[in-house]
Amino acid sequence: NKVKRWESMRQSLKAVVSATVIFGLFPTTFAAVTTGQSAVKSTITVNGSTLSNPYELVLKDGSTETAYMPMYYIDQALSKGGYSPSWNGTTHQWKLTTTGNVNLSKIKVGSGNTSIYVNGKLAKKINTVVDVDPASGNKKTKTAFVPIYYVQQLLKAAGVQNTWNGTDHVWAETVPSTTGDEIVALGDSITYGYNLGNNLAPSQYAFPFQIGKSDGNTSVDDLAQPGFTSSDVLSQLSNPSTVEEISKASIITLDIGSNDLLGAAQDIIEQIEQNPSYIPTQADIASLQNALQQFGQNLPKIIAGIRLHSSAPIVLYNIYDPFPSGTPLHSIAEEFIPDGNQVIAQVVSNTTNCYLADAYTAFNGNQDTLVRVAESDVHPTIEGQIVLAQLAEKALGLPLTPAAGVATGTPTSPASTN
Repeated sequence: NKVKRWESMRQSLKAVVSATVIFGLFPTTFAAVTTGQSAVKSTITVNGSTLSNPYELVLKDGSTETAYMPMYYIDQALSKGGYSPSWNGTTHQWKLTTTGNVNLSKIKVGSGNTSIYVNGKLAKKINTVVDVDPASGNKKTKTAFVPIYYVQQLLKAAGVQNTWNGTDHVWAETVPSTTGDEIVALGDSITYGYNLGNNLAPSQYAFPFQIGKSDGNTSVDDLAQPGFTSSDVLSQLSNPSTVEEISKASIITLDIGSNDLLGAAQDIIEQIEQNPSYIPTQADIASLQNALQQFGQNLPKIIAGIRLHSSAPIVLYNIYDPFPSGTPLHSIAEEFIPDGNQVIAQVVSNTTNCYLADAYTAFNGNQDTLVRVAESDVHPTIEGQIVLAQLAEKALGLPLTPAAGVATGTPTSPASTN
């Protein structure tokens, strides 16, 4: 029946996502749980956005009690601060590399069971503790816990301000903003600003042109193309001119995946438009499974390709549902878009200096305003493009584009020039 078929579709897609993670497209995470110690849920934020919610142990470091967190989550925080971490559990060597300037003159090496190296130089010795972390539940997986006080010092040495609030258990990291530089935008028709101009060139209303608009010092190279899938962007990275632009970028945006998944669901969408009670077939489900699997393979390769030529911050957008709540098409899209977004979240979590722009949350419930619904179009309105720009600005610590932005009046029609 219909309920069973939808449940089969949901479980099948989740299985694809799980397999994508398990079989090595992304590094595995520590599972967590602590025994014999009191643990409390804490929060790590970057530029005001929550990065993770690890469990914290309060342990003695010498004669002083201090907060310890699982190394996995600390590695994430270090990555956002410009470090690339590598842990050797056998030798207890924690190696951190960075292309930025680091001033270690105020940090004393000290003593401890773990040695921290920064760009090959011994910077600090600390005591780490191996214990079980509460997040792993009954698995009781052991992991290394690190005193965050010393990590705070290393971040500050790299020019990254951060604070610890022991009352609310919040570790807040502020990554310096980037202004007056070049934005390189990769993606599909969303990044292109489709139907907000003549469609012969990227629209000036597209979100890359709105990012940092209030500063007036940012140039934009919008390399997006309508119809692009993740496979197309991956191929684009072999183009010498694309590589040249990426190598000069100070900010890179990537919004891709909508055509991968919505394209695979096109037959379902067309059937639903004709018959709202349509039940997806096994062939429909298989098409979505294949698209999700391909997307899960392509996205890490795209990020790796970018990183071959640039260490600039990457703003990675997740996929929004373009259909208004309460419509049959919205219900259809909600069956597979969250699975694609899980893939995107995993990539962001495991990529140095990469930030999630949560378009899915921003657009859900606001499609009538942020999507060109009135024109039967799945692309953003001008207001929607501004919201996309603001998501990037928030992630990067830039001043927010005003709600009106450049979007006063109406865009030029598709038949006229930009």
